[in-house]
Amino acid sequence: MLTYSFSTREKVLIGFLGIALLVVLWYRFVYIAVQDQITAADSQIAAAQDTLTLYQARSANLRQMQTLVEEYEEKGVKPTFMPEYDNTKSLMAFLNGVMSTMKSYDMKFEEPTFSEENKTVHRSGTISFDASTYEQAREAVQNIARGPYPCQVDALSVVEQKNASSNAGEGASTTFSTTLELTFFEAPTEGMLLAAEEAAAEGQDLTALTEWNK
Repeated sequence: MLTYSFSTREKVLIGFLGIALLVVLWYRFVYIAVQDQITAADSQIAAAQDTLTLYQARSANLRQMQTLVEEYEEKGVKPTFMPEYDNTKSLMAFLNGVMSTMKSYDMKFEEPTFSEENKTVHRSGTISFDASTYEQAREAVQNIARGPYPCQVDALSVVEQKNASSNAGEGASTTFSTTLELTFFEAPTEGMLLAAEEAAAEGQDLTALTEWNK
């Protein structure tokens, strides 16, 4: 039976190789795994901090809104429920109902936009209509401004026009041509808020809601 005795140099070399193998195994199965866990934990912490910041901002907005509601209630103004985007169908039904008694009317609305300042959707438009009397024109404007959907009147003009009668013996008729520029407000969806916050972080402009719907 053959036997072989390792020299001191060979024993030292084998020892170094064994240590190197242990280091490689430790790096591959321990160090890298720990680093992956640390990276994942850091990502979770960052996500949690982002979520916390988001909810803190929303909480501050809610407190501000609550303060405004209380101030208006003290003044005797009843708060109006803000519908969620997209309220087009209900809004058009309401406006068509108000305008149904007019001689004629026309409504044009721009693409809705998202306001970063107050976190609401703005739907601006112009309503033009012809009323038989000034009182009828005023009542229509009041019904819209005080209606179920919150809005802001940006401009209003009422022009009295005398129309010559086409029938002999009849006097001239009067028409009150009214132009109402206003902005309706809607509450953004959860997805819109998140998209706006991500866009703001990336420096992108996502104020046009049509871009979000693609």
